[in-house]
Amino acid sequence: MIQSEQEFSITDIYLRIARILACCHLNRIDEAKHYLLDAVKICLPHGFITPFVESAAEFGGLLDQCLQREFPAYRDDITKQWQRIIGV
Repeated sequence: MIQSEQEFSITDIYLRIARILACCHLNRIDEAKHYLLDAVKICLPHGFITPFVESAAEFGGLLDQCLQREFPAYRDDITKQWQRIIGV
């Protein structure tokens, strides 16, 4: 369990990602946005983008909204990494 935004484990983050994706699939978009923003605020200040890159397509545009709102500087990094993964 995350003690603070300074202390988190990879498992904590991937469980959050799973919760976000479940909310997306259940069409609970407001909850998904809330949880995604929370996860972004924990990870991105530490430069930890991998979980978001891996799941970017499944977020259905929510990631882009969160990044524009809170961390616009990371938008290009995440997009470029995602494009490398899918071979664009």
